[in-house]
Amino acid sequence: MTDKSLGEPLYLGKTCIANAKNVQRNDINKEDINAIAEIIRRNGATILSVDSHFFEPHGLSLTYILSESHVAIHTWPEYACLTIDAFTCGHIANPTNIVTEIIDYVGGEMETMDELIRNAPAGVKVLEDTTVGTPAVKETTA
Repeated sequence: MTDKSLGEPLYLGKTCIANAKNVQRNDINKEDINAIAEIIRRNGATILSVDSHFFEPHGLSLTYILSESHVAIHTWPEYACLTIDAFTCGHIANPTNIVTEIIDYVGGEMETMDELIRNAPAGVKVLEDTTVGTPAVKETTA
């Protein structure tokens, strides 16, 4: 699908997934969860909620639900590694910077990073949402 006014695929957002190794901060705690939230906010995202599950004897699954989408972090302290999946809609929040800064914060080394641009699927058209100034989408029935 293309946005006829731009002549290019309609950009919905970007996903960034990464694996980090040699993570120094292996046991993420509540203070770290707050510091990571600040990284996410500083990169233009709005956090709606945070949920976490601490595993015994160690490890964490952590999700930040954003108005732009989500950031998910999973840790394996026994292997000194973690994975991050960040998806943001629109052009303001930057998932690549979010992922990079979180890995820097935990003292890890980027092992792999993949980015995926998310374009509108067939049957979707742009509707201008003037209250936010960013494109909104609606499924067409034609």
